[in-house]
Amino acid sequence: MVFFICETTNECIKKPKVEAHMRKHPNAWVFCCMDCGARFEGEAYKEHTSCMSEAQRYEGKFYVPKENKGEKKQQSWMESVLAALEAAPAASAGLKSYVDRLTQYDNLPRKKAKFVNFAKNSLNLKADREGIAEKLWALIEREEWGEPLASAGKKPVKWKKIVAKELTSAGGSMSLKALRKDCVAECIAQLTLALPRPKPLGSTEEQVLAHPSHGDRKRAELTEEFDREMPRFKRFLVDGGKVSFAPEGEAES
Repeated sequence: MVFFICETTNECIKKPKVEAHMRKHPNAWVFCCMDCGARFEGEAYKEHTSCMSEAQRYEGKFYVPKENKGEKKQQSWMESVLAALEAAPAASAGLKSYVDRLTQYDNLPRKKAKFVNFAKNSLNLKADREGIAEKLWALIEREEWGEPLASAGKKPVKWKKIVAKELTSAGGSMSLKALRKDCVAECIAQLTLALPRPKPLGSTEEQVLAHPSHGDRKRAELTEEFDREMPRFKRFLVDGGKVSFAPEGEAES
């Protein structure tokens, strides 16, 4: 987790708290990274996710950065989680002390089961008869997605209806490859519409599929699911890589 020093107040601030600090102190404008000393004006600090490496220092202009998608994803997750925990109204009640301790960590898991286990171990909640760890996860869900989820299980995909819709739109026949692609895209679109309101603005496909109600599905997993389900539907006929509606006598009732 990146920490900054405000040059106006000399306070040490976690990155997710800088925005709130700027609202509280309108004159605060320049922030200095505690680790590398880099200075940032205004909202430029948001682009600073990690400090300069030794290789970057010594190679200078010849340095070619390697993208670390895992680190970037974890950084984004941590920022949203810390903001959610600290902004949640319930945090001002009995959970405040736990929230304060939890926000000191920068490696909080992204999956519910692992998060709950991490919280129990880190906050010394071995028995956790009051369900504190579950309540902390609920805070994140409520702030991030607008409401807590009743269940974290995967929502079933109605593949047969999706296939019928896509085939009808294509005039009753299309290649299996094109059908697969269009059905997966339609599935993701439906999952997006099914998100609790309000959902984060500009939600990416990755954010949509990572939502607990979708079981952290990936596009590749949805494609595999389509391939498993498709042969079970007697309503459709696959012949030579082409898919069409089966004759009425052979179709499912």
